[in-house]
Amino acid sequence: MARGNRRQGRALRLTFHHGSLPSARRSRPAPPRPKRSPDAVLGNYGMDAYVWDLRASSPPAVREWLAVPAMLRLIGPHYDARDDAAHHLSDGSLADWFDVLVHVRPGPSSP
Repeated sequence: MARGNRRQGRALRLTFHHGSLPSARRSRPAPPRPKRSPDAVLGNYGMDAYVWDLRASSPPAVREWLAVPAMLRLIGPHYDARDDAAHHLSDGSLADWFDVLVHVRPGPSSP
């Protein structure tokens, strides 16, 4: 989401480490993320769920981590764990894309 579009709202990202995704036909697995992915790093924080306002003040090391290019998994109605690599976005950083992160561990498991 371009920063210019944020005047009307906030960009929010839901992240999770692993879990099952509900579907109209069956539950689909979402395997754990690679250790260096943002979803995995956020999952290592030690809390089951939290909200992080990325606009708030953070230590320099955290601001640097938020500014580096990130590879995010995009899960939608056609997500297939067998082809996980086909469902990634990697053209920017968390700080560029989002205002708020919501993390849950594990991920959604029921509709």
